[in-house]
Amino acid sequence: MKTILLSVFTILGFSSFAGVITCSNNPNSPGQYISLQDAVDNANANDTILVAGSPSHYGTVINSSKALTIIGAGINNPNGYNTEINYLHFTRASSSVSATGSKLIGVRIINVLYLNPEYLASGTNKSLEDIVIERCHVGNIDMQGGSVNPTIFTNILIKNCILSTVGLYGDVKNNIRILNNIITSGSIRQTKNADNSNVLVANNIFLWNDQFAFFTSPGSAAQSTFPGMVVNNNIFYYASPNTECHNCSFSNNITYNNLDDTLLGSGNPGSTGGANQIGVDPEFVNYPIAGASFDYVYDFHLQPGSPGIGAGSDGTDIGIYGGVAPFTDAADVGANPAIPQMLEITTPLGSTVSKGTNLNVTFKSYKQD
Repeated sequence: MKTILLSVFTILGFSSFAGVITCSNNPNSPGQYISLQDAVDNANANDTILVAGSPSHYGTVINSSKALTIIGAGINNPNGYNTEINYLHFTRASSSVSATGSKLIGVRIINVLYLNPEYLASGTNKSLEDIVIERCHVGNIDMQGGSVNPTIFTNILIKNCILSTVGLYGDVKNNIRILNNIITSGSIRQTKNADNSNVLVANNIFLWNDQFAFFTSPGSAAQSTFPGMVVNNNIFYYASPNTECHNCSFSNNITYNNLDDTLLGSGNPGSTGGANQIGVDPEFVNYPIAGASFDYVYDFHLQPGSPGIGAGSDGTDIGIYGGVAPFTDAADVGANPAIPQMLEITTPLGSTVSKGTNLNVTFKSYKQD
């Protein structure tokens, strides 16, 4: 018997669809492409690229011309290596061609994921739409603003990720949702001179960033009259929320063990809201009382009797296990993408196959929810 060990995803779940490409820079699990940039460049619009886990990252990758789904092997993969990219750009090649419609799942971005609809050619279209970032670990997500014409971001969904900083620097934001993430040692940054009322920040856990402003607002004080973000059902733990979230709406949040636990205070001028629990221990199952940076050993479920249970604005739990995109026990923090991962192919040793006959092959894969 011959066994081939693999760490790429099986394509069985995609067999009824065209346009599935494999990429691997791990010599022990070869794919159709070694370079992820080559895979992106040669893919067709709406293709899926399965990127193998590897001991080496995939460098800097730019997608400026087509909707692609990029699926990695995971960010805390128990079955092999993670998939890591140094820098990733979803951007625009021209006034009519961009990365609109792209998805990124199960990938660690070591440095920055740029969402940037700016391009060098002349034109007025500076929009980027329908981007999904799911089950990723990202250093920084930077939604960049325009230098000539207003940049427009529409339908951007960031969910079930581990994040540091999210920069909301675009001029126009339509339906930006930051849902059920762990945001650690970083911040969400919004511009004062833009309408941010269509940005929803809900059911996240903010950790371990009391030394810096968690919400910052570049620009002069005179530019702070625009509506701010909607911030609901989050837990701020050693991550002071009273830090320049201008005109934001805060509801059903929990703050605890911060230098300043206040939400509707002078630090967040013009802020409104209610049903917040200020200076209240959310009672995580396992997390240091003094706070700590994120680690997979911690358990952010709420203990029985926690003040966050059923206390969200929608009647679900406050934090990452409530809301519309909750982590679940089957797809917990750091879970792999929800497609099978193939580990072995076994074929009869020394067998020969004549044209038109069959070769029996045994696959072994993990089901992933």
